[in-house]
Amino acid sequence: MKKQQPVSENESRLLKMAAELGITFIDLKRDFAFKWTFGTQGHEDILLLLLKGLLPEKHIKSVQLGPQEQEPDREDAQGGIFDIYCETDDG
Repeated sequence: MKKQQPVSENESRLLKMAAELGITFIDLKRDFAFKWTFGTQGHEDILLLLLKGLLPEKHIKSVQLGPQEQEPDREDAQGGIFDIYCETDDG
């Protein structure tokens, strides 16, 4: 029998949230599941772990979820969608 790996605090938190919602599996390839897991206020620590794993060379120290849409500065410019702000060692 394979010995089970210990569950980290973040994994434990995710499993608890999923159990409270009656979810036994979350397919993170689904847009709503990814956004719920990584884009919900209060889940910034989980998002930070993901970004550190994907972009280790950036040395991300913290993340903040912000407004999802930003109006353009000029009439001839297009708006943008920004929902994650990261702070690195360089600022």
